[in-house]
Amino acid sequence: MTAEYPECEKALAVREKSQVCGEFLEWLHSKGYYLCYLPRGHELWVPIRENIEKLLAEFFGVDLNKVEQENRTMLEQIRKVYQANLPKGVEYKIEGRSTPAK
Repeated sequence: MTAEYPECEKALAVREKSQVCGEFLEWLHSKGYYLCYLPRGHELWVPIRENIEKLLAEFFGVDLNKVEQENRTMLEQIRKVYQANLPKGVEYKIEGRSTPAK
């Protein structure tokens, strides 16, 4: 694991297992089965409304907020390298922003 993007690497390491688990949960849902919990003091089960991706991330110990932050950092670094290597006089635009030609 690199020190630069540890959460992304953690997510990548469990991606295949997480994908299989997610497909199984979606298959259960398609068959009419749902994950439920029994609130304390109640007699009726309540379906879990949590997003499958969030549940799997929690199960595998992956912080999705950190993954998003690391992804944004990676993209910014890629943009900087790309911009630094543009030929003189070339301008590029990202998400409506333009960078002046060198």
